[in-house]
Amino acid sequence: MMCSRSLHLAVACLLCCIGSSIGFAPVRTVVGARSTNNQQLESLYRSNQVSGPRQSTLLYSGNPSKPLTSKVNKNKNNIAALAIVLAGIGLTAYPSPCFAASSILSNIPSPSKFKEAIVSVLDGMSQSGTKGMVAYVLSFTAWTMTVGVTTPVETAAGMAFPLKQSIPLSALGKIGGAFCQYVLAKYLFSDYAREKMKDNEWMGKIDKSFKSHPFGVALIWRFSPLPEFVKNVGPSLVKTLKTRYQLLAILAHGLPFTILWSFMGAETAAVARGGEASVLLKRLVAIISSVGLFVSPTLFGMWLKGLGDDTKSESQ
Repeated sequence: MMCSRSLHLAVACLLCCIGSSIGFAPVRTVVGARSTNNQQLESLYRSNQVSGPRQSTLLYSGNPSKPLTSKVNKNKNNIAALAIVLAGIGLTAYPSPCFAASSILSNIPSPSKFKEAIVSVLDGMSQSGTKGMVAYVLSFTAWTMTVGVTTPVETAAGMAFPLKQSIPLSALGKIGGAFCQYVLAKYLFSDYAREKMKDNEWMGKIDKSFKSHPFGVALIWRFSPLPEFVKNVGPSLVKTLKTRYQLLAILAHGLPFTILWSFMGAETAAVARGGEASVLLKRLVAIISSVGLFVSPTLFGMWLKGLGDDTKSESQ
């Protein structure tokens, strides 16, 4: 309520300030002209009394009266200054954009709270039987095609569903979403994109590389540090790449990680219930992390370097 009153006060004062600037403009001209006319008539009457017979004279030629104009300007300036001060008070009392932004940022959930929310939703799905499992697969497919970050969802599914259900359900959602995104891009938008990039020499090199080693290059592309959207849509622009090789690459890359994150979620739930963490799972996580941080970027960089070397050799 206080914020609303402050905002209303600021708006009203600003309107008052504008009105004071506009409304006094005609007053200065009209009143000044009338005052000047009266003074001219009075002076004319006195001169006629002194000099004798009355003579025809032009009454007014047009400059406003300076004393009255200065007085009106002074009043106008005072009202405008008061309105600006009151508007400043109202705007100061109203929450600032920085305060509003900080309040919005404070409501953004942390990763732990986000995962807790996902687990809560998936718990409800797991208790809904077949309908819940179908809803999870469809929603995870849509999530993979739009957001792309699948690890938190797969881990939460491992915590909510039994392990024998979470692995196939997460695999269907993630692999299905990635494949659907690839197919949509390949058969709906790839021709337009290829037309735009037909003069790009890198596209020719990438096309030739996929043609020479279709599955190997598609698998390197899947393990690359590129965003999920680029991993799915990028190969669809390669005309020589067969759909079966892309599907095999998606399976070879996606299924092991789905199993890993599902096991991690199940173990996290077991530890929360009082169990002990598995040493083997910790070692697997360490190995996968090293692969993701060092091996995958290195392989992708070497592949890009090979494309660049081919381009230089042909130009020479």
